[in-house]
Amino acid sequence: MRTSSPLLRALAASSILAALSVGLGNTSRAHGGTYRGPSSTAPAGGGGGGGANAGDTVPPSGPTSPTGSGGSGSSGSSGSGRGSGSTGSTGTPVGPTQPGSIQISTETDWSHWWELNKDRYLNLKSRIYSNDIKPGSASFFLGGWPAALSKDSLRPTTEQIREHVVPALLHALETESHNEIITGCLIALAKAGRPETPQFASELQRAFLPFLSDSNQEIAETAALSIGILSHDSGVPVLIDLLLDTEKGRELVKRNRVHFRTRSFAAYGLSIIGKRSDDRGIHSQIVAALFETLRTDHSGTKDLRVACMIALGRTPIRNPFPLQTISARKTWKPESCRVAEIDHLRAFFDSEEASFLVRAHAPATLVGLLSDLPVSIYAPMKSELATSFIQRIRGKRSEAREVVQGCVIALGLLGDSDGDSVDKEIRKALLNIEKHVADPLARRLAAISMAQVASRPGIGADSNSGRVDIEKALIRGMSGSTLERPWFALAIGVLGHSDSDNRRAPSAQLCEALLERLGKAQSPPEIGALAVAVGMVGLEDAQPLLRAKLDELSVDEARGYLVLAMGLIGRRESIAHVQTIVSSSRYRPTLLRQSAVSLGLMGDKRLVPDLVRMMGEANGLATQAATASALGFIGDSRSIDPLLQMLTSSELYTDTARGFAAVSLGLVADDSELPWNANFASDINYRATTPTLNDENGAGLLNIL
Repeated sequence: MRTSSPLLRALAASSILAALSVGLGNTSRAHGGTYRGPSSTAPAGGGGGGGANAGDTVPPSGPTSPTGSGGSGSSGSSGSGRGSGSTGSTGTPVGPTQPGSIQISTETDWSHWWELNKDRYLNLKSRIYSNDIKPGSASFFLGGWPAALSKDSLRPTTEQIREHVVPALLHALETESHNEIITGCLIALAKAGRPETPQFASELQRAFLPFLSDSNQEIAETAALSIGILSHDSGVPVLIDLLLDTEKGRELVKRNRVHFRTRSFAAYGLSIIGKRSDDRGIHSQIVAALFETLRTDHSGTKDLRVACMIALGRTPIRNPFPLQTISARKTWKPESCRVAEIDHLRAFFDSEEASFLVRAHAPATLVGLLSDLPVSIYAPMKSELATSFIQRIRGKRSEAREVVQGCVIALGLLGDSDGDSVDKEIRKALLNIEKHVADPLARRLAAISMAQVASRPGIGADSNSGRVDIEKALIRGMSGSTLERPWFALAIGVLGHSDSDNRRAPSAQLCEALLERLGKAQSPPEIGALAVAVGMVGLEDAQPLLRAKLDELSVDEARGYLVLAMGLIGRRESIAHVQTIVSSSRYRPTLLRQSAVSLGLMGDKRLVPDLVRMMGEANGLATQAATASALGFIGDSRSIDPLLQMLTSSELYTDTARGFAAVSLGLVADDSELPWNANFASDINYRATTPTLNDENGAGLLNIL
């Protein structure tokens, strides 16, 4: 039994606590389970790629238990932490893959990119709560839902979250010792507390602090991350002390060093707070701490520096220039202004001594910092960055393949389709990628980048002149090899989705190419990619083909993408068909989850009660976990009571399923339209990964629900 916090005592009068006396048990997956991303995106050796830093190494995957001497550069001692019933002798979580996780065989599989970037295209919560029906669709003319299920009527209220969800999660946090229950509750409470008052958030933060010193490293690092997810400025001093491994930080963890994993999650947490904060002083403090760590960390592991590099791209200094004159620019500290922040990062990127694994994330970080700058600053910096990236792509400078991949991704974020000379050069580099780059992944990522560039008309002369050549290239790519076609299909989906978002009619030629290829496709991976693409574009004409392929295939992963495409298209006449799949998929969790998301996208408000009933009738671990997870992703206020019952009923549900219930409650209570880590996952250079970023055992930032 843990000591009761002031917040829990303050909430003890709530009637919900009377039903929370049942103890919780044992679960088996790190950080409350994994969902996002492939089973492994890390290359052998934790980055590979060769180059000047080919000897860079990454520690074994998964969290380890800290010792008195553990810290930056230490992988920690062997052995699992207190209360962990599911880790091996090295502290790496073992056991079956979480129901619903995606198994990827090669690093160039299109599913890598989709699973990490899908949230912005699904926009699931927004569609569920808004009852959004696409104008022109059959559903638009058939009418909306009953008045009782109108917009926002099913969104959980602040009172439901404050009076029911938070007390239940706090009770479990205070009384349980198993790592899965604790980590699930920490993350869930952080999400639930974000829209609350500063005083309430401070109480939650105080409830998190004791877990920073937990002997189980997984719990300790999750507590640090949870302070960041909570997103209140009061968490900044705590996370900076952890990141910088100060005396105060060591007091918090009760060790003579702060473990490098905890420090890495503190870096990510700081960027979450920085993105939501309006305080310029907070931004400067965060940037100063991230840069100091980036400069001073020389450990064998690259987790900490990769975390700082990624975090800096999500924490832009608000003021472009300081008060000093421009002549003093070389002396500006990185935290003084945005221009200085960019200058220092560019110097790091150009350094031959810096690790290629860290530098591989610099291009996207630099482009992210250009946003909202005045045109007089933005234009020359854009040109300079584009030139730097293109030189590396064309082999003018010898680089590791991860750095080249990072440059390809960054050009997609930087360019547009107007007639400016810099944008012409960006498009030329992407269109001719095969002349300079042999790496298959870089060439396939270039298809996505081309689509992103074509989606932006630009503000210069001939605002959309470059789109024609890119469309032709994407159509040619649809006639390429079996491994390349899925990427070009996905790229067409990216471009078509942008057209739809901006109320532009999608290209008839691109749509025709997708439909033609979908009709001919035979391989399940290609069919899955084409299905996702037609769903992103919203091609209602694809419905017959999707159903036909669904009847032909037996592979659950591909069938799941076909069903998901139906949800993205959003025609309500497909609901009955998908409902049939849900009812027959209780023992096929991958297909069940995708089908549930599809019904949520189509606005089937009857889905939640059906999932609750299925969860109650399920006897197997896989189905219990899958239904709880689906309830979290598509759930509304009606999900709360059954999930609370699941969390607190050890006699009815397995420990793992109850761990998923805690995670799902956090998903339902989250006030954000997109998952908290979608900002990190979007356009991430996932080949240049570390265990604390993306990990096959569910212990990375991108794997946490």
